Amino acid sequence: MALVVAVVLSLPILGALVLRPVVRRLAVRHALRRPVEAMLVILGSLLGTGIITGSLAVGDTIERSIRAEAYDQLGPVDEAVTVAGLEAGERLSAAVEGIDDPALDGVITFATVGATVVTTDAAPVSQPRAQLIEIDVAAAAAFGADPRITGFADATAPGPGDVLVSRDLADRLDLGVGDTVLVHIYGRTVPFGVSGVVPRTGLAGWWTIDRRQQAYNVVAAPGTIASLIGSGADLPAEAEPPTVIAAFSNVGGVISGADGTADAGDAIRAHLAAADPDLDARVVPVKRDLLNAAEDGASSLTQLYFTMGMFAVAAGVLLLVNIFVMLAEERRSELGMLRAIGMRRLPLVGAFAAEGWLYAVVAAALGSIVGIAFGRLIAWRADAILSSGREVDTLDLTFAISRSTIATGFSAGLVIALVTILATSIRISRLNVIAAVRDLPDQPGRRLRRRLVTPGLGVSALGVAWTVAAGMGGNAYGVMTGPVLALLGLAPLLVARLGGRAVATIVSVAVLVWSTASVPSLGLLDIDLDIPVFLVQGLTMAAAAVVLATVHQGEVGKVLGRVTGDALPVRLGMAYPLARRFRTAMTLAMFAIVVLTLVYISIISAMFRNQVDDIAADLSGGFGLIVDSNPSDPIPAGALAGLDGVDDIAPLAYGAAEWSFGDVERQAWPITAFGPELAAAPPRLQNRGGYATDAAAWQAVLRDPGLVIVDEFFLSNAGGPPTGTPDPGDEITLIDPLTGAVRSLTVAALAENDFVGNGAFYGIDGWESLVGDRAVPSRFFVSSTDPDPTTRLIRTTFVAQGADVASVRDLVENAVSQQSGFFALMQQFVGAGLVIGIAGIGVLTVRAVRERRRHVGVLRSLGLQPRAVAWTFLVEAVGIAVEGVVIGVLIALVASRGLVLTDSNFAEGLRWTVPIDEVAVIVALALGAASATALWPATRAARIHPATALRIAD
Repeated sequence: MALVVAVVLSLPILGALVLRPVVRRLAVRHALRRPVEAMLVILGSLLGTGIITGSLAVGDTIERSIRAEAYDQLGPVDEAVTVAGLEAGERLSAAVEGIDDPALDGVITFATVGATVVTTDAAPVSQPRAQLIEIDVAAAAAFGADPRITGFADATAPGPGDVLVSRDLADRLDLGVGDTVLVHIYGRTVPFGVSGVVPRTGLAGWWTIDRRQQAYNVVAAPGTIASLIGSGADLPAEAEPPTVIAAFSNVGGVISGADGTADAGDAIRAHLAAADPDLDARVVPVKRDLLNAAEDGASSLTQLYFTMGMFAVAAGVLLLVNIFVMLAEERRSELGMLRAIGMRRLPLVGAFAAEGWLYAVVAAALGSIVGIAFGRLIAWRADAILSSGREVDTLDLTFAISRSTIATGFSAGLVIALVTILATSIRISRLNVIAAVRDLPDQPGRRLRRRLVTPGLGVSALGVAWTVAAGMGGNAYGVMTGPVLALLGLAPLLVARLGGRAVATIVSVAVLVWSTASVPSLGLLDIDLDIPVFLVQGLTMAAAAVVLATVHQGEVGKVLGRVTGDALPVRLGMAYPLARRFRTAMTLAMFAIVVLTLVYISIISAMFRNQVDDIAADLSGGFGLIVDSNPSDPIPAGALAGLDGVDDIAPLAYGAAEWSFGDVERQAWPITAFGPELAAAPPRLQNRGGYATDAAAWQAVLRDPGLVIVDEFFLSNAGGPPTGTPDPGDEITLIDPLTGAVRSLTVAALAENDFVGNGAFYGIDGWESLVGDRAVPSRFFVSSTDPDPTTRLIRTTFVAQGADVASVRDLVENAVSQQSGFFALMQQFVGAGLVIGIAGIGVLTVRAVRERRRHVGVLRSLGLQPRAVAWTFLVEAVGIAVEGVVIGVLIALVASRGLVLTDSNFAEGLRWTVPIDEVAVIVALALGAASATALWPATRAARIHPATALRIAD
């Protein structure tokens, strides 16, 4: 779409360049005469295009990294049918035999069970969470269209007493062919020899234990699990039975095969219904679900970085406007003469647009290249962030960018630049010919003001109507923007009565007040806050503050004059911004927007960092440790409770479930089934619904299998504030991922935001009635007065059960650390906008020096020293930068304070914290860079010889 718009906008300009020699000469001549301005125009547009392309590359990278699991853990598998227990597995194997359909390319059955693997070295090393896969290796290698994507192409089937191990497990435990490992399963310890190592690919990488990317598999020959446990009745009490999977491969490759999911799924369901109507199983489109998750994850992070990047893009747009207005003012007399001798307005617009098009095409092309570098840098930094912490929470990123992304970034950057240039060119063309020829300032006519009254009233009425409709319909943008439009629409009417200065002040203050109050108001109205809402709020507040500062530049100059004793460089430095208010406003806005974003992100990050202890206390309830164990061989609750240092425990059945709510259908999300132990000392609730106390809500959910507790981020895989959160009283659907059994639940309360991966809380009796013997208490909340030695004791005592212990505080700290890392990455991304703001200062100073060379010559001839001339331009540039920085910092402080005051659950419990050191660094960098940029043109101005300057005609 962006490419089509770019072509449509470019065709008339190309036509003018080819068919109109005058337009062509005007466009090319000025670009060649003013290479510095041309370079700055290209720089401003280039960075905008680069930021857009880089943000889109983030989406490509996330999607490619998640899609990698299609190769690593699925390979030829497109659909799967899973049952629990070996007896049900025999029925499933018999049912899928003989299936033949044009959409399918093969079927294979195999069994899996959770295990713990330990080396036999003098200093044993264990992998608590591993998986034993029982599969016919020869059949697996022939499964699907290509043996290479199965992981078993070069493997030899293990014999009795031997296993193949996955590359991940071999690297973790330093295993090689000929080594021996001990596999703990169902209370037994079985030694196996390692006969080979297989890659994490396809069936060899099949992993359903948890959501990590790694696959710690041991692959055994068919019959191994049955030989260990005998019949299904011989399973130990409170142990999860093995799962048997029938995997189906569609016609096509790893990715293209998913296109046939619908036809293949229908064929599988029809065959199973005919072969074994009583089989309690469902067809899961595992490949399609994974690809959809990749697209959703890519979309959410693209939106996040695109929104943040738009602040810098906005600064680039302002730089383009500023430069073109400056170029027009420089050529004002020339343009007036051209209009006086008969050139119509359209060719004049064409000449400016053609010059801008030349800049924009070059900038968009270079910006696309810069965007690739931006995207690679973000991917590198994001990979370092996502690779930290617990392995189950990590994601290995592989940088990727598609040709369509590069084309989209190029087109979007070109469109933004062209629209900006066309709008500015149209404004420039509306000059007063006589005033332009005489180089007199344009005066706005009263007729124009009167013409704006009626449209303004229409805009005001539209704003009121939009506000009312948005409030009733839950639209955050209408609630935030509608009142602003209503105020702006009234401005033309009020100008005639109160004057422009008074109206600008009143409207700006009103917009600032409403923009600050709008976020808390949205919380009170229970309207979800999307990420772009903060973009709208920030840009609106920045615009209002810049207008307010611009109309009161005189007062700013007076204050500075009194502070500095009316020093001549200060008075001269403030004179030019007062005379060129539009340029001043554009430069102020550039700095304000970027500094606002950087400071705002710093404050939000600091607020979360300072809440680690409070969050941990809220999530832990009466327990400080979380112990996970192997569901096929869980830690005995009595043995854990009897350990030294363990004060109390709460057994939990932790597992996978699928959920539907609103527009979300069948999304995987964890479930924690709890008993009376947790209900006696539960985690804090964020919203207890209609219950008098938190304890009452937890007891109600424990007793009633129709109730559930979720948190605000339930089913949310996107970055930023949650959207579409269920409220107490809402209906959601719980689905057993194996059998497809469905249960409708009512949300009883909202838990605190889940930083430890509990998922939804559900009563243990309700979970057992849905999934049967798969509801195994393999997770425990543990309280201990001396957690460190207790943690070590649990790990050493229950090695065979795969004990993995983590403190709630450590989990929260790790999650917040990752969050802070992404905040820092966003700051670095948006920080590119500072380059644009600094370029704006450079443009302003260079243009000021060129325009005032004769003035400088006069002042120098009257005795003004070179140092005073340099200080004049430095005061001018740095003064504008200081104002922009102050505006940005103040708006960030006010907006972040408003966020804390909101009724939104997203910000509940946050304490307003200002990281003074980080803000000081941002301010110092901005002002230091601005000063350095202005120093060179200011020094050049000081070196102007009076006699030379007075003779300059251009």
